[in-house]
Amino acid sequence: MKVKSPLKDDDTIPNKLLIKCEVKNCLFESCQRRIDSQLLLLHYLCDHENKEASFQRFLPVGKHERAVLSFKPTSCKNPENKVLGLLAYNAQQLLISQRQCEPYNRFLLNQHSHLEGHIPVVVLISQTYPKSALRDRRSLDSPVANSEFVFWLVTPSDGLQLNVTLSLYGRDVALKTSCVLGVRKVDNNWDADYYMAVDESYWRLTYAEVEKLSNNFRDELHLELVVTEAEGNV
Repeated sequence: MKVKSPLKDDDTIPNKLLIKCEVKNCLFESCQRRIDSQLLLLHYLCDHENKEASFQRFLPVGKHERAVLSFKPTSCKNPENKVLGLLAYNAQQLLISQRQCEPYNRFLLNQHSHLEGHIPVVVLISQTYPKSALRDRRSLDSPVANSEFVFWLVTPSDGLQLNVTLSLYGRDVALKTSCVLGVRKVDNNWDADYYMAVDESYWRLTYAEVEKLSNNFRDELHLELVVTEAEGNV
């Protein structure tokens, strides 16, 4: 994953962050589509996953149900992106509304029948540097203590808008920290800048915060997720 400098000169806003990913070829010979590496996993799941294998690697979760993903923060290597887990949100109401729609959308539903009634959500984490250091490429060699951990949630579904409450904690649950994120929709736009723009749909933690939660990186961290549907969903 490459870090891309913003086009505008807004160094006066040190909290901005922008992440850009490599473009790679799909590994399937019959496809060979060039896709942003951030989206390759979603592409494989939606376009190349067979029905027999559906959701074997997903963690099923319903509305207001809790899911927990555990990981070692030391497994995050700057500036790579890491998939923490795959959720399958049970959205039966979405399935009902889709079946009542026009024939074109019915065809799309049949095309992805292995995802019927569920919305896949990919949970990702990346370790990078704040924007204030990005203009100087030498900053990529900066001490790791200057880096930050960024959480993202992405879905290939263009249906319901989902929100997720994330809580991160280690051995000491009293140190738990939380945040509410909107799940980003990939739609059919394969440019990471489109859905990974700097806004409220990411959660950034400083190196010091993660160090404290993980007991100086000695303990596993646990990411608790509770999925809800945003107001205004039909």
